[in-house]
Amino acid sequence: MLGMIIVLLFVALIAFIGIKVNNLKTRAREHLLKGTPISDSNIHAGMSNMMEKKHVTKFLNEHPNYSEQSIKELLHSYAEQIMHRNTLPEFSEKVVSKMQGDKKLDKIQTMQFKRTTFIAYGANILAADVVYADRRDEYGIMLNCRVNGDQITVDKYRSDKGDALGF
Repeated sequence: MLGMIIVLLFVALIAFIGIKVNNLKTRAREHLLKGTPISDSNIHAGMSNMMEKKHVTKFLNEHPNYSEQSIKELLHSYAEQIMHRNTLPEFSEKVVSKMQGDKKLDKIQTMQFKRTTFIAYGANILAADVVYADRRDEYGIMLNCRVNGDQITVDKYRSDKGDALGF
């Protein structure tokens, strides 16, 4: 009997903490995204932009020949080449073989470019997400790149469906 009461109190405590954490997350999002329409896409973009700053800063400190705009334009151009199935010397064999059969690239070709976001940078490995959208859906091409001096090569990529934007 005493064991059952302890279990019930423990479950109630966990539920209470979960509710409080969710309320705090909602308040934090509202505070951070002042004036931003609340949608999954906008929330994701706002939070990604906040988190990417440290990765961009670290990359730019190690590679002063690039600016934030130039590296994002380069990554966007790599995604465009993958999307149109054009091969570049900067693409690994794995990327070239995968993009030939990737059906999602056909869908992405009809979309508009939205943003390029750094996901991670460390140990000369750069991960970035290039996002495309139409009125209904968002798709991303995630690039995993190796940085060797000022040379950036794409080792792998992944195309994924992202947030839903409309009906």
